[in-house]
Order: sequence, then C-alpha cells, then structure tokens
Amino acid sequence: QFPEATTQLQLVNNSGKYYYFDVAYNNHIIEFNGDYWHANPLFYNETDILYRGNTAKDIWNKDKEKLDFAISMGYKILVVWEHDYKKNKSELLQNCINHFKGLLINES
Repeated sequence: QFPEATTQLQLVNNSGKYYYFDVAYNNHIIEFNGDYWHANPLFYNETDILYRGNTAKDIWNKDKEKLDFAISMGYKILVVWEHDYKKNKSELLQNCINHFKGLLINES
C-alpha cells in the first residue's frame, strides 16, 4: 500500500551520530520496539539490568534521545511494541496504515 516507504531510515545529527529507524514514509516513522531490547515498561522497572549491563532507564533514555532527534527533524513517530503486535496484529497493522496516512491522533 505504501511502495515508497523506506526501511532502515538513517538520520545523522550534527555531531555525526547515526540513528536508524525501522520504516518511514514521507514525514512519518514507525519504530518497532522489541520488549526485551527496548525494556518495555510493562515488563521492566527502571533499575532492571538487561543486555550489556544497561539498565532499563539507560535504554529508555537512549530511545528518547533518538525519537526526540527525529521529532526535531519534523518526523511524526508511531512506536509499536512487540507485546502489542503479538496481542492484536490486525489492529496494530491498521494503526500503522493510519499513521502513514496521517490519521492517528496519538503520535509523537
């Protein structure tokens, strides 16, 4: 439905730091967060230690920096959690389509 969509969009800040995003179309990004790799707050507390000694809070801060940068560049972002995908795939897919069409209200 969106053949012009880009996978693995790459943005670079002024310091040369690279940020990668899962799917982009026009000025809309969909970021898919795995529950473990992004420390889903439904399952992890900020002090929980995950991979490479990072706490959940460390991971959240890194993700926030990434999203804030994209927002500052004019992108609207829909974050999709693995848990939500597993719970209701069809609803989530419709949310993604609506996001690309600019129809979602609860997006960053």
